[in-house]
Amino acid sequence: MKPQLNRAFIQALTITLIVVVSILPAHAGVITGSTSSEEFQANRDFAQRYNLVFDTNLAEGVLLQAEVSGEFSQVPSPETQLTASIPLNLERLELLVDQGTWGGRLGNRIRTTLDKYTIYDQEFAGVEAQVVTDNLGATLLLGAELENSSLVAAINSQYQLNPKLQIGGTVVALGLGEVDTQTVYGINSYFTPLPSLVIGAQYFQNNELVGGSALEIVAWTQLAGVTLRADLAQVDPNYVAPLANSAETYISGAKGYTLSAGTTIGSLGLSAEYSTHDYEAAAEKRVTKGVSAALPLIPQHLEVEANYRLVDVDALYSPSYASSTVGLGSKLTLTDQITLKAGYEVGKEGDRTTKQSVTADLKLHQTNVTAGYLYKEDALRQIQQEAGMEFGYQINDYTRVTAKYRLINFDNIDDSMDFKENFTGAELKLQF
Repeated sequence: MKPQLNRAFIQALTITLIVVVSILPAHAGVITGSTSSEEFQANRDFAQRYNLVFDTNLAEGVLLQAEVSGEFSQVPSPETQLTASIPLNLERLELLVDQGTWGGRLGNRIRTTLDKYTIYDQEFAGVEAQVVTDNLGATLLLGAELENSSLVAAINSQYQLNPKLQIGGTVVALGLGEVDTQTVYGINSYFTPLPSLVIGAQYFQNNELVGGSALEIVAWTQLAGVTLRADLAQVDPNYVAPLANSAETYISGAKGYTLSAGTTIGSLGLSAEYSTHDYEAAAEKRVTKGVSAALPLIPQHLEVEANYRLVDVDALYSPSYASSTVGLGSKLTLTDQITLKAGYEVGKEGDRTTKQSVTADLKLHQTNVTAGYLYKEDALRQIQQEAGMEFGYQINDYTRVTAKYRLINFDNIDDSMDFKENFTGAELKLQF
């Protein structure tokens, strides 16, 4: 199908949603208005933006969410009036249905995830339906990918054969009606041979001319109060799933394993992790070791946490290096309404980068204050500093205001490349 037809599909979907909204009666909802501004350089224009979010129950188990945004044509001042640019942008229009054993979503920006090897954290314009029974769970997706308007169809299902065995499968087709349609399909299974032992496996294959596959096997158990987990993964260099291309999913050409353990000794929580992976495309081997501990110094009032992480990288075509990170965190609960969180982290990557960060989170009755600071310096003495703060106040059960500010300052050895970036934002939320 040509991109023009796919865009027509998105437009027709939006019109359908508007018609449905005009028919169904509204009952109650939430309206959120916000405005923000950005200034990247001292000599750049100051742009002010806003967005409105509408959230309402149309019927029992039927929810509508809509979001529009725009820009003010000029910065308001005593001499100028505040005017908005026309037209408004319809950012999101989504209809959600939840009827217990079945449900679905219809919208122009549906964010969904099936698994990390097929569809992961992607947005589509289309429809998603789900069915859940005692032994069966299934998800069906039909829509257009927002980036290039390619049509997507996907189905994922899981079936519980018996209390010890579950099987499932996934099929995803990207670019329906096009010459180079890409298809990814896979199977998975979870087996519980013992009450304290679970073994899972999943295998995926793509239909490229030079096809590739991805295999992952996971096992976890609990013995004598210690939770153990092992994860083995192998991804061919030719395995490609465009809708799951993210640093949080998989890396083509990667193979290795991860071992982790966790336990509690009295009130002290301990965990450790070891992993080793070979990355064929980058021609490097990466070994990661990490430990963490959590201890409530004053039960129900003061908790502290410490962690350490070391990464060794042995590269073939570039210098090998090691990076380490040490972090400390604490949470102080004075009352049910007053809490304070603070954290500090310092990291070093060979002679390349040093990083320090501090975060704090204060909750006082109806007020929330979050603040953070980050300092980063590399081997070229390039310094990046970030500072930010967010203030929120709950006026009553139906009204909340939020204000945000963020500053980024980058100092380069070449003064001409120095820059500052500011971000400010404000939000008003009304519930009725």
